[in-house]
Amino acid sequence: MTRDPGANENTGDQAGTLWLNTVSSNYWQLTSTSPVYTWSLVGSLLGQTGPAGPSGVGAIPLTQNLTFSPDNTYDIGTTSTNRPRHIYSGGWVIAAGALQSKQGQIALASTNIFDVGSNVLEQRNATSPQTLRIYNTFTDANNYSRLSLIGGGAVHVLLEQAGTGPAQDMRIRNNGNGYLAFGTNAADRWWIGPTGHLGAQTDNTYDIGANGANRPRNAYFAGNVNLGGGLWAIGSLALGPSQDAWLTRDAADTLAMRDIFAGTLSQTFRIYNTYTDASNYERAVITFSGGAMVLGQESSGTGVARSLFLETGSTVRWIVTNTGHLWAQADNTYDIGASGANRPRDIYAARSMGVGFNASGVAGSLTVQGPLSLGNGAAVGLGLWSGSGVPAAGLGANGDIYFRSDGGAGTTMYQKRAGTWTATAA
Repeated sequence: MTRDPGANENTGDQAGTLWLNTVSSNYWQLTSTSPVYTWSLVGSLLGQTGPAGPSGVGAIPLTQNLTFSPDNTYDIGTTSTNRPRHIYSGGWVIAAGALQSKQGQIALASTNIFDVGSNVLEQRNATSPQTLRIYNTFTDANNYSRLSLIGGGAVHVLLEQAGTGPAQDMRIRNNGNGYLAFGTNAADRWWIGPTGHLGAQTDNTYDIGANGANRPRNAYFAGNVNLGGGLWAIGSLALGPSQDAWLTRDAADTLAMRDIFAGTLSQTFRIYNTYTDASNYERAVITFSGGAMVLGQESSGTGVARSLFLETGSTVRWIVTNTGHLWAQADNTYDIGASGANRPRDIYAARSMGVGFNASGVAGSLTVQGPLSLGNGAAVGLGLWSGSGVPAAGLGANGDIYFRSDGGAGTTMYQKRAGTWTATAA
């Protein structure tokens, strides 16, 4: 490389332009400003260069490195003028600062294009779906761990691992004091707030799962589930950590309480009047005890023993008192059984049966269609009979008394003796 005798040349410490030509007389312009610094071209200038003179543009084929001194001082081209058109590199383009494409694009492998808009970075290739991968580790194509953002149809955000690549957790979080929002169709649907709560963007609008499809399997809550609407359990509703108290649907319009895992275990249903703790309460109970069904009232500690009311038509009819007695709620109002139908068969009383006056002061009566037996059992008992006419020979047993409704003097009362009815003096 020699100096062109006809070229403009400035030397010393003055700003200027130094024109150099190659053996083919093509010119290259190297400029500097005061003070003059040295530009070093290491190696030989070989091959065809660009157009002649300072207005030309060309290529400098180098067999060795092109370096600049001092470091990080000079540019190739300017912001909007005197720019080279293309720079081709068979290896890397390494920038100590930013790599900028202010008005164009960055193409990788000639097809994947990163486009720069107003504060927007795009990856695209016509209609071909794109994938962006961020690697945690990479040994080769078969050993890696990476995060992939995959387009095409449904968009996927995947944490992928292969070979010796370590399995990683994925965390999506907002390290600031803001919300993390999830949306579709250009609208926010759900959010996680700064305190960690999950909420719907619009109240009472979005569902979790769908009726009969796309349902989560189980949901576990350590606190409460507060519903503004109803609770619809297509299956059973389990209560308790051991899942031994179940509410389930036995049939249409039928609610059942049973242990669906151990069907032979009896269940208990309690309704509390008061509850302080497990030792102080008042409650009603429906349960089974010894195979028998129990409907009762229970109390403990500061709880008070209460009576049990039996009600129909919104009116209390009978009372089982807290001491065990059976009372009619309204005196002289309700019957046990009906005349000629719905009668209990026998009534056994260990002590007395009193028949009193009604509310008008009229004495009540004891009506017996069969015999009235008095005494201690059949072996010693006394039967009282009544009717019209002489008592039939086969009626009653020895010792029984018969009252004749149409009898006269000496024929009103009979007693059976030695198998024969005998009129008494009465």
